[in-house]
Amino acid sequence: MIQEFGERVRSLDINNIVDEAINETKEFLLHLIRSQLLTGERKDGSPIGIYSPNSDEYVQEKFQLGLFLGNSFPKYDLFFEGTLHRSIIIAVNSSDIEIIITDPKIDKVEKLTGDLSNALELNEKFMDLYRENLLPIIQNKIHGSLGI
Repeated sequence: MIQEFGERVRSLDINNIVDEAINETKEFLLHLIRSQLLTGERKDGSPIGIYSPNSDEYVQEKFQLGLFLGNSFPKYDLFFEGTLHRSIIIAVNSSDIEIIITDPKIDKVEKLTGDLSNALELNEKFMDLYRENLLPIIQNKIHGSLGI
């Protein structure tokens, strides 16, 4: 019995278990990334961008339409119609999690904001929320693999 348990422990593929758990939580991860974008902040807390006085007409339109969803003003939240937020996808492989924006306007947006990769990485607050969701799933998968 102990030998059998030891064999199950040795046969655990932790990388595969983590990949499966991340794949199962992709929608939650996307929700957290989008929520962070609505704060107008990058992973390090710096703003994605700050509206200038030249943006007054655009800013007024966003206010009139109720589009400052995350109370981000005066920081950019990259949300108007939601196209950019909806275009974010996640690809998981054994060595990486790739977060991709498929919106065709991304080049234009990055000319205004600079590279957005730092804005797509979770800050500490949102990463803690993701860990709280992810770790029990990993633990359950390990328990299932070990038969406990």
